[in-house]
Amino acid sequence: MSREERGRILREYRLELITLRHKAKVGTLTNSGRLRELKRNIARILTIDREESRGETSGD
Repeated sequence: MSREERGRILREYRLELITLRHKAKVGTLTNSGRLRELKRNIARILTIDREESRGETSGD
């Protein structure tokens, strides 16, 4: 996955996370597990970006 594609996906995940947090606050959230999933996926993408910028990737 390219850096640009990861950036696009990261923006989508962050927007969805904002939406779900709002729904949780209002009380209309139906799938609370999705919040955890989004936060983990965001962390994964950020980790990959940091590793690449430091040159720590294994070359996969």
